[in-house]
Amino acid sequence: MRKTLMDRPRQHFTGVIRTYGSDHNGRGLTALTNVEDQAGNTVTDHLWVQNVIHPVPGRPKHSLMRLISAVATPRTYIRHNSQQPDVGLADFGRIFYAVNLPPDLSPQVVAQLNDHPNRYFAGLISERQLTFIYMDESGHMTDGLQDVMCFRSMRGLAANVQPYAQSRPFFVFKVIRYRSEIYFGLPARH
Repeated sequence: MRKTLMDRPRQHFTGVIRTYGSDHNGRGLTALTNVEDQAGNTVTDHLWVQNVIHPVPGRPKHSLMRLISAVATPRTYIRHNSQQPDVGLADFGRIFYAVNLPPDLSPQVVAQLNDHPNRYFAGLISERQLTFIYMDESGHMTDGLQDVMCFRSMRGLAANVQPYAQSRPFFVFKVIRYRSEIYFGLPARH
């Protein structure tokens, strides 16, 4: 099944953290299971990532069985125990942990998120209330509860959101779709 990864470009992948380990040189590894590509196709039932997807600080077991999404590049490598070629994922970046959608999201926002998997969006939190940053009908950036604006890249998000947010801290999220379910992606801490 992993052979379908060969010759693919860098893209979004989603999978479940199964365990942590190390390679024969003592470098950290992370095992992912049920890995899907950005189109939602299962590409492998498991694989070892050649770096550690950092667990929750001080609570590594808390990260096990967590759904993550990241950008990665398919690469061919030689298995150290058999000298056989295989295909894995390398250069992991922009790692996000999936969390369930808040139950009070408007149906309009849920529909917009569902239409934009693997896109990024921003929000402001004030008095424990999340509002989404988006462009209103007049073309001005604003924030509210009923609409959300999704961006293909972090660069595009920053270019549009930073001038609006000014000095207010804003939060970046990712739309994660996995097995036809939608999740908020929270950035992993490094």
